[in-house]
Amino acid sequence: EQAVMTDLPTQASLASVEGDAVISAIKPAERGDGVIVRVLLEPGPAEVHLAGSLAGRQVSAVDVAERDLAIPVAPGSTIALDRAIYGAIAGLRLR
Repeated sequence: EQAVMTDLPTQASLASVEGDAVISAIKPAERGDGVIVRVLLEPGPAEVHLAGSLAGRQVSAVDVAERDLAIPVAPGSTIALDRAIYGAIAGLRLR
């Protein structure tokens, strides 16, 4: 099996969260391209602060199967998440 190539650093602080939430995954996308960030909103709202290599990328919302959703997400180094909009598990695709 061929190893998955990604532009993620092997060791670094990639993101942090502020509020009632937990970042549960930062990983290469299995469906489509980019990096997937999953956040458990307990109950939220929360802000995800993206570090260096992830900040400034194009952002789109995805479901747990990594399908793009029609929920607008403002790009930047901080992304505001609300459970009323994203549900209990917020998924983001960074390109």
